[in-house]
Amino acid sequence: EIQFPSTGNHFSSARIRYYHVRTTMSHWLVWVLVAGTAALQDRPLPQWFDEAKIGLFMHWGLYSVPAYGNEWYWHNLCSCSSHKGNAGCPTAATAEYSNAMAESVCQFHDRVYGPNFSYSDFAPMFKAELFDAKHWADVFVKSGARYVVPTAKHHDGFCLWGSNVSWNWNAVDTGPGRDLIQMIADTVHNYTNLTFAVYFSTFDWFHPLYLKDKANKGKTQYYVNEVMWPQFKDLVTRFHPSFIRMDGSWEMTTDYWKAGDLLNWLYTESPVKDTVVVTDSWGSDNCIHKETPECSCKYGDSWTCGDHFTPGKVPTHRHKWEHDTTITKSSWGYDRRERASDYKTLDEILRELIPTIAFGGNFLINIGPTHDGRIVPEFEYRLVQMGDWLGVNGEAIYGSNPWMKNQSQSSDIFYTSNQQVVYAIFIGWPEDNTITLTAPVPGNSAQIHMLGYPNLIKWSKASAGTGIVVQLPQLSISGMPCESAWTLKLEDFS
Repeated sequence: EIQFPSTGNHFSSARIRYYHVRTTMSHWLVWVLVAGTAALQDRPLPQWFDEAKIGLFMHWGLYSVPAYGNEWYWHNLCSCSSHKGNAGCPTAATAEYSNAMAESVCQFHDRVYGPNFSYSDFAPMFKAELFDAKHWADVFVKSGARYVVPTAKHHDGFCLWGSNVSWNWNAVDTGPGRDLIQMIADTVHNYTNLTFAVYFSTFDWFHPLYLKDKANKGKTQYYVNEVMWPQFKDLVTRFHPSFIRMDGSWEMTTDYWKAGDLLNWLYTESPVKDTVVVTDSWGSDNCIHKETPECSCKYGDSWTCGDHFTPGKVPTHRHKWEHDTTITKSSWGYDRRERASDYKTLDEILRELIPTIAFGGNFLINIGPTHDGRIVPEFEYRLVQMGDWLGVNGEAIYGSNPWMKNQSQSSDIFYTSNQQVVYAIFIGWPEDNTITLTAPVPGNSAQIHMLGYPNLIKWSKASAGTGIVVQLPQLSISGMPCESAWTLKLEDFS
C-alpha cells in the first residue's frame, strides 16, 4: 500500500492505477487488466485449475421445463414477431438472433402451451422434485471430473439460488422452493474432493433495467448497480466458487459492466481471491463473440473464446484455455427431442478430450438435467464411461503438460508429459498391432508400458528416419485396458 500525504488514505497499487487511468483514458480497463497488480494478464493462474484438467458443466433452469430446442427457449420465443408483447415477451425484445430454431420453438409453444402462455409460467413447473444432490455427487465423482460448474443464472435471469435482488424469479421463491446452488455446493464440499464452480450470465435478456440501459446505449448502469453486481458478489460470498464461467456480456462494453472494479474486488477482497479462476467474457470491446483471431481470447485467467473453442495445436501464447462441449450434438440444456444418435459416443468424446489436454487446455463437458432434477441415463452412462477411461489413463491427463513436439488436431496420436515421463495416447487400435511414433527419441534406459496393462511393451528403433516402432500385445476385447484410446507410457524418452 502507498499512503497519500494529502489525504492520509490508503489504497492498493491496483486502485491507484485504476483511478489515475480512469481520468485519462476511455478504455481504462485495458490498462488496469494489463498493468495493475490485480491484473488479469499478470496474475498467476491458481495451480489447481491447470492440474484439474476435467470439469463437468450443467445447464439447468426454466428452459428444462419445455426442454425443446435449447436453453435459448425464451429468446427464441420472443424472436418471433407473433410473440412480441405477449407470452412474456416485452415489446422491446430484440430479434437479431431470429433463426429457424426460433420459428420451430414458436410453433411448438403455441401448439403445446398456447400463445398466451408466458415463459414465467414455467417457473411453478420447475419443481426439481426428483433432485437428489447426493446421487448427483456420486455421478460427478464417477465421471472423473475434478470441478463442477452448474448454471447459477443463465440469460433468462432465473437464479438457482435465493438472490435477494431477483424477487420471485429464483428457485427459492418459486418452483422448487429450495436453494439449488446451496444444495449442490454443500454436497460437493461435504461429500467429494471436487472443486465447486459456477456459471454466471452477466445480462438478463429482458430485465426492465437492462432493457433501459440498453436503450440508453450503456450510458446508464441501473442493471449493473442494482442487479448484476449484487448477484455476482452474493454468489461468490455465499458459495465460494473457485471457478467462474462468465457469459452474456457481449452486448455491452467492459466499462458498462464495471469489469475492472468487479475483478479488483474478486482478486483482492473476495473470500476466493487466492484460488478463483475466471473466464474471458467481459464485454463487447473484448470481442469474445466475434469470429476474428485478433478480437478474441483477450482477458481472463482462462480463455474460452466462444463455445466449443479449440486452437487445434499447442498455442504459442501458452495462456490457459478451456474447451467446453456437450454430450449431445445440439443443445446445452436438456432437449426432449434427442434420440440415441444425438448423444456422442465415448470415442467421439475422447476425440475432443485427448487433443484438448495435449494442447494445454482444460476439458469442460456439459449435461442438461431435467426439470424434475434427474440426470438421464444417457448422460450418466457417458459420464461413467468417461470416468472409467480416466481411471485407467488419468496419469497421462491430470496434472500433465503438453509435450512440446509438433501436434495437430488431425493426428490420431497425441502426447502429454508429467515430470520426466512422456505419454503417447493413440486413438484406434492398429490392425497389425504395430504403431510408429516418429517424435520420441529413446535414451539408454528407455522402456514402454501401456497404462492398464501389466507387462512391458516391446519396441525397436525405426529402420528409416527417427522414431520407434511399438509392438502392441495381442489382446482380446475383454483383455483391453479400456474400450477406446490407449496410452503408452514412455520412460527415458526425449
